[in-house]
Amino acid sequence: MPLPETVARGVNFAHQHRRGSGYGSERAASQLDALVALGVRDLVLNPFAYAPTLGSSDIQWGGDPTLTDDGWARWFDAYARYVVHHARIAQAAGCARLCVGLEYTRASRDNPGGWAAVASACRAVLSGTLCYAANWYEEYAQFTDWDAFDCIGIAAYFPLTGTTVEELTASWDTHLDAIARVTKGHPVVFPEAGYRAVVGATEKPWESGDGTPDPALQARAYEALLRACAARPWFHGAPG
Repeated sequence: MPLPETVARGVNFAHQHRRGSGYGSERAASQLDALVALGVRDLVLNPFAYAPTLGSSDIQWGGDPTLTDDGWARWFDAYARYVVHHARIAQAAGCARLCVGLEYTRASRDNPGGWAAVASACRAVLSGTLCYAANWYEEYAQFTDWDAFDCIGIAAYFPLTGTTVEELTASWDTHLDAIARVTKGHPVVFPEAGYRAVVGATEKPWESGDGTPDPALQARAYEALLRACAARPWFHGAPG
């Protein structure tokens, strides 16, 4: 099935955290040329900030205050400042979309309204569309703030059954039906989706590590994803 023109054809374009290897480097430019030659026309860029522990109360480039049990509001304030900084950069660069976060499962569960506030702060400086990328396991269905975003993002490492393209495509139905129940008219994108080129990669796509090589299974898995998802009118793309 041909993909509609509205479906993204892209990749996650991460960079290495050392001089000469990051965004703007000659190495990154050569990789971009190679991606364009492959037909890529959309990119997901990945800026990073760090916290020293899971209990950190700040998103920072330095310092190390800690987070108490009642400190999530302070965390969201700090996180919003971090994301708004990058929303301004995205606006200046003409980026079409901004994903404000990825798989902050506990923060999403414990702080309804927190991500809506982040989205609101971003909209003050950004004209592009906004999404949040929820974990495929429970978070996307329990997320309370989808109405604050232009689309629903899901890190789509759903387990699949079977080995043929037809079997793998059919095994998407249960997952896609569950997603359909929470879309409420929102388009859905998969900011992350992927399979290793090894035996059994479709059974637990979230796992990393080596295995017995099976690049043909990887190819069938991607074909199944696109076949199954492109048939759903609310599906708007899946950078790999």
